[in-house]
Amino acid sequence: MKSVIKSATQSIQLIAAVGVLLTSLLAKPEAVNAEAKDGTLVAKAPAATKKVAWPTTIPWQNDYKTTLQYGKLQHKPVLINMTTQGCSECLKLEQQCYSNPAIINYINRTFICMKTDGERGPGTNVKSQYGIQVYPTTLIIDATTGKERGRLTGFYPPNAFSDELARILKRAY
Repeated sequence: MKSVIKSATQSIQLIAAVGVLLTSLLAKPEAVNAEAKDGTLVAKAPAATKKVAWPTTIPWQNDYKTTLQYGKLQHKPVLINMTTQGCSECLKLEQQCYSNPAIINYINRTFICMKTDGERGPGTNVKSQYGIQVYPTTLIIDATTGKERGRLTGFYPPNAFSDELARILKRAY
């Protein structure tokens, strides 16, 4: 338990450091003084603001308890992507939704995420706990209580997928 808390604390410190870095990159630079030909100081136009590249992937967790702990610490619900090998709908969801930059940005801002195989390893416990019968299944879980707030089963096109996630959050919180 101490190692989980220590790991979570380190993760929060890393997230805070990244936030400070992003804030400094997004801040408008002050005008820089320059010397005119006659020797007087004049203000130059501000330098162009650097563009920030948003994350291109979702930082998937693979442990249920740790994912809930991160959700509690960051006051975010948990999104669990239940998948399995050889599932064509799972692959389609991965390629069209979980690889879409707008959805990645929305999910990363809104959720702590876990991806697990419901037919192998620790994912079988999550499958059993939430009664998963269809792949893919996307669960929205309250990180504090572990209670399911909503689920999406099967493939959704990108716009419908993000709309449904937003609808679940609006209804649940």
